[in-house]
Amino acid sequence: MPERNSQIAMTLTTTYAAEESAVFAHVRQRRGRDHAITRAALVTATGLNDRAVRAAIASLIQIHGCPIGSSPRGGYYWIVAPDELQAEAAKLVHYGTAIFRRLRALVGSRRARELLGQTGLFGNRHR
Repeated sequence: MPERNSQIAMTLTTTYAAEESAVFAHVRQRRGRDHAITRAALVTATGLNDRAVRAAIASLIQIHGCPIGSSPRGGYYWIVAPDELQAEAAKLVHYGTAIFRRLRALVGSRRARELLGQTGLFGNRHR
């Protein structure tokens, strides 16, 4: 995981918005899935509302590349082990696949592929 470790080190020197900093400070201390902090606890600890906490989490992951996972029991944690990273990735693939299937059911297979710009994403075996 050397590439991932350098990305983690990079997050330590990144400048965050105030909301992101507040959430980052709490989630970074919650190392590993078994130490997740609930969104309600983050709301209380940071003084932010629920929407701001969710936005900060999304930004920390998507913009800053922070290794933040979400626990099946609810809450967020700092990913520290390869199995946690694999589990988070598998969960996202499953979720993304389900979203694509819903899109395909609503607009049809060809239109869904056009919208995604990925004609080969799931092959031609569906519809």
